[in-house]
Amino acid sequence: MLLTAKFIGWLSEGVIFSKSQAAEWGLMKLKSNWKEHLQNAKELRKNPVKAKLPEYSEWINNFDSIIIEASNDLYMQLNESESIL
Repeated sequence: MLLTAKFIGWLSEGVIFSKSQAAEWGLMKLKSNWKEHLQNAKELRKNPVKAKLPEYSEWINNFDSIIIEASNDLYMQLNESESIL
């Protein structure tokens, strides 16, 4: 999810963000519902042991639909960028 935000940020802004920067950018700029999950992804990236906590393990177990939504957004952004090029 962080990489998806990073790629969309690059396609939209022309800037290569770090994963943490991409999470912050996505929280401010993305319009899709999956952006709400970027903070959790950023937190787990910095502190992977938190994945064992109940609130994060439940979130991880329901991750499929979030990833699909993020992937669809990236696909749409790629298509839009392709038509500009």
